Amino acid sequence: MGKHIAALVVLAVISAPGAFAQQPMTRLVPNAGDRDYGLGAQLAFAKGDLWVGTNHHGVIVFDLNENGWVAVDTLLADEEGGKIDIQYVRADSLVALTGGRIVSYTKPNGNWIAGTGIELPNLQVLPQGSGRSYDLISDSLLVVSTSVSATMFSTGYVEIFRLSGTEWSLTQTISPAPTVPDGFTFACSFKDRLVFGAPRDPIVGNQAGSVYVYRRETTGDYVLEQRIYPSDLEEGDQFGRIVACGSTDLAIHSYSGGKTYLYSRADTVWSLSDTIRIPESDNRFLSLKWLGDSLLVRDEQEVSAGSSTWYESTLYLMTDSPNGWQIANAIKNPNAVDIGIETDDGGFGYVSAADGDFLAVSASFRNTAEFEDTGEVYVFRLSELSTSIEEEVPPARSFDLYPNPASGIVLLQGDIGTSESAQIRVFDMLGRSVASRDDLHNGEGRTAVDVSALPTGVYLVSVCSSSNNCNSRKLVVSR
Repeated sequence: MGKHIAALVVLAVISAPGAFAQQPMTRLVPNAGDRDYGLGAQLAFAKGDLWVGTNHHGVIVFDLNENGWVAVDTLLADEEGGKIDIQYVRADSLVALTGGRIVSYTKPNGNWIAGTGIELPNLQVLPQGSGRSYDLISDSLLVVSTSVSATMFSTGYVEIFRLSGTEWSLTQTISPAPTVPDGFTFACSFKDRLVFGAPRDPIVGNQAGSVYVYRRETTGDYVLEQRIYPSDLEEGDQFGRIVACGSTDLAIHSYSGGKTYLYSRADTVWSLSDTIRIPESDNRFLSLKWLGDSLLVRDEQEVSAGSSTWYESTLYLMTDSPNGWQIANAIKNPNAVDIGIETDDGGFGYVSAADGDFLAVSASFRNTAEFEDTGEVYVFRLSELSTSIEEEVPPARSFDLYPNPASGIVLLQGDIGTSESAQIRVFDMLGRSVASRDDLHNGEGRTAVDVSALPTGVYLVSVCSSSNNCNSRKLVVSR
């Protein structure tokens, strides 16, 4: 049990802009000589344990004791190549897909035990090059996203299955309208809503993108509640390529547009509440994950030297503050290996999982001198990651609005312009720019914006420098 894993406790300094605090962690690595292990291909916390998936060796279960995270069990090592797709965790069990079955694992007496399992529904055979993904939303609700290859492009749709006893029945098929290349795929869910991303939706141009939110009716069917896209959407932005559902808010990333949009809901209307950009980054994020009220963002930057080009990953822990969304911490793989002039960080952050106390991050593509994709996993204490930013980190522009509420001229007082040029934008709750001022310079600490032409409502005032150091404030216009 657990014979494949060695646990090493290390203390590393994670270098990042502004020199963040030291971060204690546990590093989990395979034993030497384990070929193509892929440690960290799947991660999940359940009942105090950490489940770590591999490529072909099943799932290693780690328990936290006085010696740190210690391997206590190996599951599914002999089934379907040992691969497992962890779906979700409940208070008393973990639910996964493995070997074409949905299996619920419980821990009644200190050991994990698998149930009998329920077979996935039988589906029609697809043409070569097509694909499916399965997302189990609850014990009785399964969403199957299908991409069907055609000569020039793929079309996509989703099917919703409900379980009665041990039999699945198809209750609804949803396709985007109008039909777009690749359709859309399941992104995330709330208690009574399903969210789908359509990053190739040509709503304002090729691959502009959109997001569809479906609401569950009392009949159990899902109806389209809103098709979301921002007012500044442009061709090629791929809005909706990454979507994350929080406790109440929705985070949507515009991959080529280089911006993350936050939406909140009032009754049945989703409205833009904020945007996030990281300075000195092209903001082409590869993943978003809500950790309570914070966002964990995986950013991968292209690095070039001479004729070589490679990518390096950074995980940013973003928190909302009175000065807007800030970087609370920036995490890199502390054991990245130099390969000549390149660096192999093993796809750090490609998979992650968190509970209330810990964050597990994998580098499942990590190589050794002998083998490729051996993988490794780091476990961080969240309390250690949520550090304050030290003074040398450039703060977001801080300003106040007055009067607020306002009916005519609004004064912005504070850090508006420095040696860099600054730009002020006023957005309505649909994300449309309704007022602006550009090219502010030389440390102007007080700036006026006329909102007399705006109707009564709530607006977002954003101040950004030319290097995308941004901050936002909410403004109420009242007549």
